[in-house]
Amino acid sequence: MTNSNKNSRWADWEKNVLAKVGDVARLNEILNERRREVDDDSDESLIVRECIVRNMIAYGGVPNTGHYLIRVEVLAKWIVDVRQVKATPLKVTPYLKTLAIAELIAPKRRADGMCWIWRGTNHREGSTPQVLELRVPNFRS
Repeated sequence: MTNSNKNSRWADWEKNVLAKVGDVARLNEILNERRREVDDDSDESLIVRECIVRNMIAYGGVPNTGHYLIRVEVLAKWIVDVRQVKATPLKVTPYLKTLAIAELIAPKRRADGMCWIWRGTNHREGSTPQVLELRVPNFRS
């Protein structure tokens, strides 16, 4: 018998499969540690996704229905702002790939640089992605 968590969605597997392994307690420790890591990754994905959505809205985008191209340099700045970590354009693409944000599609090279594609969950099928123009408010009177 294992020390499995009865509330785990894997409780039956833990009881029926892990019970046949030598050091069940140690294996359970490893599995629980990895579950925590996955939960941490999910939390980070949510934080970065929310940051992208907030910034898109601030610049006139409509995240739910929009279909946009977002420059890697722009995403790097947004990530630096929210995560308080150094994020260069070269490091943004591998980092974002680890987060698996459903609406973000791996970057496409364009004449003006690399862009990620954002496809809102309710975007119009067959639509062409628009460059998300970052309009800076004019504070001059």
